[in-house]
Amino acid sequence: MQVEAVVTRIDARQAIVKVVKTDGGCGRCDEPGGCRSAMLGEVLGPRCGEYAVDNVLAAAPGARVTLEVPDSAPLRAAVLAYLVPLLLMLCGAAVGQWLTGSDAWAAVGAMVALALSLGILRRGRAHHSMQSFQPRMVRVLPKR
Repeated sequence: MQVEAVVTRIDARQAIVKVVKTDGGCGRCDEPGGCRSAMLGEVLGPRCGEYAVDNVLAAAPGARVTLEVPDSAPLRAAVLAYLVPLLLMLCGAAVGQWLTGSDAWAAVGAMVALALSLGILRRGRAHHSMQSFQPRMVRVLPKR
């Protein structure tokens, strides 16, 4: 998935870029099987649109660049952000219920497991394997 962005400023070794062209990701919004994520984004309000990316191409402020995110990254990010905490929460509830037989302790187990999963996700954001989810600069576009 690629989008066009403009470098707004340079911060150390990173470029702060503002996305200027958004076409809803894969562009299959209205096709059969499309996820309609662009429409969901419109309903939820405007996105930030500014991102910090490694300035591997030494782009200057004002330069138009192409950013790329691997096509599998959104699905993998969704699984990590939604499915893993849900599964851990259900496991925590089952353990709490199994150990005590009480619904109250099942709820406590669910909340403890949910808090644990959120802590793991927050700590994992800085991990090297999470770099595959980050947009990267792949091309500096010619001036118009």
